[in-house]
Amino acid sequence: RMLTKAIPIFVLLLANANGFSTGIFGLQKHRTRVAASAKKITFEAKKVLRTDAAEVPPKDPRDHTSTRALLDEYFESDLPLKAIFSDALSVEPLSSAEYRVVLPMSAFPGIKVTSSNRFHVTRKATDSGPSMEIKLIDSKAKATGPKVLVAIFDAANAGAPKTSSANIVSANLDDEGRVSLSSDVFLRIELEIPSWVPIPADILQTRGSKALEALLNTDVKPKLEMCLADFLEEAKQSKAPSPS
Repeated sequence: RMLTKAIPIFVLLLANANGFSTGIFGLQKHRTRVAASAKKITFEAKKVLRTDAAEVPPKDPRDHTSTRALLDEYFESDLPLKAIFSDALSVEPLSSAEYRVVLPMSAFPGIKVTSSNRFHVTRKATDSGPSMEIKLIDSKAKATGPKVLVAIFDAANAGAPKTSSANIVSANLDDEGRVSLSSDVFLRIELEIPSWVPIPADILQTRGSKALEALLNTDVKPKLEMCLADFLEEAKQSKAPSPS
């Protein structure tokens, strides 16, 4: 969801911080007049986030399934994706390696806006545990509501920013049998702003990248912890004693 809310936040936050108030609709309004002299800016952030190591529920003596086997099984399923995209309206597999995730966007007056995103998922196994790389293929915003308002929204989004993202979620099984998750996440947003915006591009990029990094901290870490909690619950169910 951080992909869908980042641009409006940056445009409003960075502009207001410099005493210049505008919004994404205001920027788009002047796009045709200043396209030739628009400034290109890039926001970029990279973080490695980790959960604390957690004890896996005790095994039943009759259960010979190892914790590593449970981790491998969990990461081969769609459950990690559903935990990471817990605020999504839908997570739909298009193939074994491609998924469509529909996310709600920030509210716009009079219309409902969603973001349809395609992700490529690569699953791997390492000595320490399984991992999956979630890489954005493309993203498209869709508005529903009164035709006039939808037309205004579509016009404003004609020059939508270019977003690139990759998130490698890895499981680590330590020597004591405890499990932790890590997220090596990267996000880049490229967009053009009119030359009349009285803020130097380097200031916009610096402040925007810092805001983007803060967004990764607040959005990714809770999802990672939710994914770990989901795995522990699955492990608990798998290791529960069979009815006698």
